[in-house]
Amino acid sequence: MSGARMKKYEIDEEWVKTGMQSGRFLPADQLPSESQISAELSIARNSVRQALGNLAAQGFVETRQGVGTFCLAPAHAATGSRDIALICFSTSQYIFPDLVNGVQATLNRTGYHMILSQTACDAKVEREMLLGLRDRGIAGIVLEPSFGDDGFSNADVVRDLVDAGVPVVLVDNATKDDEFSSITMDDFAGGRHAASHLYERGHRDIGIVHDSDYLPKIRRRNGMVELLTERGVEVPEEWQVSYRSPHSSLAVQARVRSALSVPDHRPTAFCCSSDDEAMDVMAAATELGLRVPEDISIVGFDNATLASHGRVGLTTIDHPTRYIAELATNLLLHSIRYPEAPSMG
Repeated sequence: MSGARMKKYEIDEEWVKTGMQSGRFLPADQLPSESQISAELSIARNSVRQALGNLAAQGFVETRQGVGTFCLAPAHAATGSRDIALICFSTSQYIFPDLVNGVQATLNRTGYHMILSQTACDAKVEREMLLGLRDRGIAGIVLEPSFGDDGFSNADVVRDLVDAGVPVVLVDNATKDDEFSSITMDDFAGGRHAASHLYERGHRDIGIVHDSDYLPKIRRRNGMVELLTERGVEVPEEWQVSYRSPHSSLAVQARVRSALSVPDHRPTAFCCSSDDEAMDVMAAATELGLRVPEDISIVGFDNATLASHGRVGLTTIDHPTRYIAELATNLLLHSIRYPEAPSMG
């Protein structure tokens, strides 16, 4: 600084910044305590506290309550980027508002800002959004990726972003080889739990509905099949209702009605990979004059708001959407602040 005489807290700020530029303080290093800095620079602790608060607001350091103050990555501090992109399927329906709110709440506590985009589960739209962010100087991306069992079609763009120093964390989906950081629930175990619920209640004639174009739902279906196979229950082909995204209620309901239309050979229960599908089963059964749960039992997945609507409350596997969103955002922030440190997950 030049010109007017520096204030005490500005001396401290300059001392920390110079230390980071010289390599004395590296990313993830803990700074000396307030009392140690106060003694070294001969300034009051109040001035030290003010300086550290200013440095935290500028993205140079992070203060952890009861632990201390730690240096962040100087490259990100220098660019000043505080923008985080969230790319997800939707922002206003099903479980997606919880995803948005979880990311937003976490960023609000840390001084970052959210740029929100929705893909409607379209990999081509997702690709254009990722390409648009590549040269924008964004700090990081939380991505709910659109891909099924055949692989991640936009892995090349995400790889380019990560190689260019833009951290990306996948949420609610993960590559099979763990190439990218991700936070998901155990969909396979959830599928097993859903099927077990029906089996333990005496059902042996069980149908399955699932999205065959989205990996988490494929894993849920696989968990269902494995549990039933272990219990000696075979699911006939005509009771396995699969579809490719986007979800079409009319198409799913037509397939379910077909499976339920043979009086001497129809399932007494359905396991579904989402609550949307479960509501389709309920609608198809009602149209055929079947009562839920007296004539047919249904288990959904995700515990979406719609599961509690209607005449009969839906039994469903909980999806901890907000918790997953918060974990993913914290993992991303960790990668931004400490790019050389080991990943948290």
